[in-house]
Amino acid sequence: KYTVQAASDADGVVKGVSETEFDPDGRITREQVATILYRFIGSPAVEGDLSAFTDAGDVSDYAVSALVWATKNGVMRGTSDTTLSPQNDASREQAITFIYRVYSFQQAED
Repeated sequence: KYTVQAASDADGVVKGVSETEFDPDGRITREQVATILYRFIGSPAVEGDLSAFTDAGDVSDYAVSALVWATKNGVMRGTSDTTLSPQNDASREQAITFIYRVYSFQQAED
């Protein structure tokens, strides 16, 4: 755990759940997964917003750019046509799907 935490902190990909807590055994939300993947690929500049989703106001400030990037590039889709559910826990299946889509996205860019 500590090796993962040190590597994550050094790369800035995973920053913990607060200034003093890392919580590697905690649950992870959809917006947290999107943020980690967004940081992993280098946090590219994004344009746009999340106005297509009625729950856009539920997105944490730190996750807005990540979710704009994720939805714009097909990494993450809404849980319905009008909801993103950013505060919902990400299931294992969702997380794997998001990771696969990032991999596919990067392969297409190469």
